[in-house]
Amino acid sequence: MCGLFGYLSKTGRGPDLDRLRRIALETQIRGAHALGLVWVAPDGKLHVFKRPGSAAANLDALDRCRDALIVAGHCRYATHGDPADNRNNHPHRAGRGWLVHNGIVRNHASIARRYGLVPETECDSEVLGLLMAKVPGSLQRRAVISVDAAEGPLALLGVWTRPARLLLARRGNPLWIGETRTGAYLGSLPGELPEGARPVPEGYAMVHTLDDRLQVSQVGSRNAGWPRVAAGGSRRLMMAAMTIGNVLENNAMTEKDWDLFCELLEKLVSQPGSWKEKKEAVEAEASSRGADTALEEFAGWFSE
Repeated sequence: MCGLFGYLSKTGRGPDLDRLRRIALETQIRGAHALGLVWVAPDGKLHVFKRPGSAAANLDALDRCRDALIVAGHCRYATHGDPADNRNNHPHRAGRGWLVHNGIVRNHASIARRYGLVPETECDSEVLGLLMAKVPGSLQRRAVISVDAAEGPLALLGVWTRPARLLLARRGNPLWIGETRTGAYLGSLPGELPEGARPVPEGYAMVHTLDDRLQVSQVGSRNAGWPRVAAGGSRRLMMAAMTIGNVLENNAMTEKDWDLFCELLEKLVSQPGSWKEKKEAVEAEASSRGADTALEEFAGWFSE
């Protein structure tokens, strides 16, 4: 089953360690065979920790993330590979980054054969990182191709540097996000996340950088791996995209509205003005073009 948790700084400050510990302990419900961490330090360097045993048994390891700008954590429930062999535990290398995965890659052996991958562990999740390292293109494209290649529900987080980036992807398995003034916290379970936590939209992959750039792609689409949205701007944009993703998931938005959302998001990022002015621009253009009322949820994120 496994569980994921993480953190993305808004202000250059590290996570609230008490909150991060509570999130890790809650996540342990989903797996207590090993704890793994990957994080970006203030100097931009990437660090990795993994050890057999539960989050509770390794809780002091979170102190290493005190000043981290990005954190991705994993509580493992072992299905492939003995957790006593630490190579089988997460994170797994993905080129110059590392990823943590929740799910079973049912076709991991066939992925390895098809793409000529050479796993060094018994863990099925390793093939996702190996595939991401092998296929060409942007991180966004490589992530979606890897997710689409895997059979079975999943959620994953990945961390890269130069620039520092956090990858989020979800297809079938839970992943939630909640924000505070200083950062965004993620978890497979929402109980210890900040108030107002919401699910990462089903069937999407997102790459977020510390310089406030966001990319969003659908997985399993005919244009898999190519961003539908690639924009710079506030983290409100990430939450707006998640709102729209959840609206789409509930079949409340048409393909026409989704295309308009992508267009408006690109336009709003580049145009000057306050969030109030941007909100009014969204409402006016959506109305003039006969958009579905679901776009009102998107417009609602652009407030002072």
